[in-house]
Amino acid sequence: MSFSEAEVQGAHSTWEKIYVDAEDNGKTVLVSLFRNCKASFEKLTIEICTHMNNVYKEEGW
Repeated sequence: MSFSEAEVQGAHSTWEKIYVDAEDNGKTVLVSLFRNCKASFEKLTIEICTHMNNVYKEEGW
């Protein structure tokens, strides 16, 4: 699965906003994701889970 440069930049931008105020911004992002089409949400979820699994493996978890 590959993402366009615009999708990658959009994801980076979204995560930066979440980190600034995780509680409020995270809630807003999740609500927005659920309003998007199911395929986009599934694609993003798979990418996030894959990334997190790789991070855990690199850290030896």
